[in-house]
Amino acid sequence: MLRNNVGMVFQQFNLFPHMSILENLTLGPVRARGMAPMAARELAEEADVVAADWAPLLSIVSSGGYSSEVCQVYRATGLRPVPEDERTERHAEEADMEQWWVPFESVVDAVLDGRVRDATMCAAVLAEAAAEPATMSDAGDLDRAVQDYLGHLGVERGLAANTLGSYRRDLRRYREHLHGAGVHDVADVAETDVLAFLAALRTGDEEHAPLGASSAARAVVAVRGFHKFCLREQLVATDVTAAVKPPRPASRLPKALPLDDVEAILEAAGAAGTSLAKRDRALLEVLYGTGARISEAVGLDVDDLDLDEGTALLRGKGGKQRIVPVGSYAAAALGDYL
Repeated sequence: MLRNNVGMVFQQFNLFPHMSILENLTLGPVRARGMAPMAARELAEEADVVAADWAPLLSIVSSGGYSSEVCQVYRATGLRPVPEDERTERHAEEADMEQWWVPFESVVDAVLDGRVRDATMCAAVLAEAAAEPATMSDAGDLDRAVQDYLGHLGVERGLAANTLGSYRRDLRRYREHLHGAGVHDVADVAETDVLAFLAALRTGDEEHAPLGASSAARAVVAVRGFHKFCLREQLVATDVTAAVKPPRPASRLPKALPLDDVEAILEAAGAAGTSLAKRDRALLEVLYGTGARISEAVGLDVDDLDLDEGTALLRGKGGKQRIVPVGSYAAAALGDYL
């Protein structure tokens, strides 16, 4: 495995119609008992490269409780292309295989976002991200510090996937801004760099539209949280964002929909008499009657509802749970749909 780039293989698996694409990390995980030569064969056949050295990274039981199969994960280094005269013809099932070289950071993002679900691959990527061999960046490296902070948000603070995705996008733009200014270590960031980033958010550039006050404030909150984390982890001596305040959105009173508009929306839910109409009506009644967020409403399970008691268990931001009352109209719509 390369620290900067990871070989990815996208392969169609017709045996599993529900899984149209399977992502394999070719430079490491192999379903075998610690036999590097087998990993070398996979590497040569699927990524068209050979490695000079194989360093064990971790072992993982692939199907705990079902089998004793052990997957040995390696870090392959000293990569070079397979000579043309030594390349083998790919098997029929590999004919439609596509190969990409992806930045390691993007693979970590994909794992943390839940876009990669292969257990062996997730274990390999997270193990590599957590390892600290001599070839890796120092603790103060900006990119590494951002990854550590995102891991902290996802694992220790348990942020919801959507919230974590917003933090990741904001910090990616912040990191790109600092790299463009020649700052590559978190200890070298100054308050002026943070203020310049805030100004860039509001003015925009060729690749980004100008952000409003609320969107820019969200990005600044992510940056401030990152620097507080770095101070707590002793990666920096001071918090350069302590005096940086997020822009304040203009204050305005919330506008409530007139009752006639609400009733019109409810009546317009799908074609009358169809199952989709019942579903849409139930969803809208739940949103209106409970005050649930959209993500909370669509995440409801049947077991979360107690129509006899007239309550629903909602799971909000950060995995927090709360019980809310379900009104008679919402309960009737849910009962009709279920």
